[in-house]
Amino acid sequence: MKLTHSRRIAAIVRAALLAAGFAVVLAAQPAAAAGSNNNGQQLYMLHCAGCHGISGISVVPDAKDFSRVELMAQPDQSLLNLIRSGRNMMPPYLGILSDQEIINVINHIRTLN
Repeated sequence: MKLTHSRRIAAIVRAALLAAGFAVVLAAQPAAAAGSNNNGQQLYMLHCAGCHGISGISVVPDAKDFSRVELMAQPDQSLLNLIRSGRNMMPPYLGILSDQEIINVINHIRTLN
């Protein structure tokens, strides 16, 4: 199904508003210890859920769906490189998230399946 430009923009705006809402909720919670899965969950909700959905099922056109086995079968290093550099509509997270934070997000994503 091909989306019109205005529908695509509307989906992106909805995703941004959803992510902003999660950011407010997460900001009110105490910070998790580095390296914990809770930290990965919080980072996922803040940076990823707006496009990839709370449960890993994409809510924005062209966002990767984490329920796809072939995507999640990739080694951590491949996913780390993908998240660092971004691709297509996904922005790069190099300089935004540390490698450890990205690994925490990957660990959380793997719990979604």
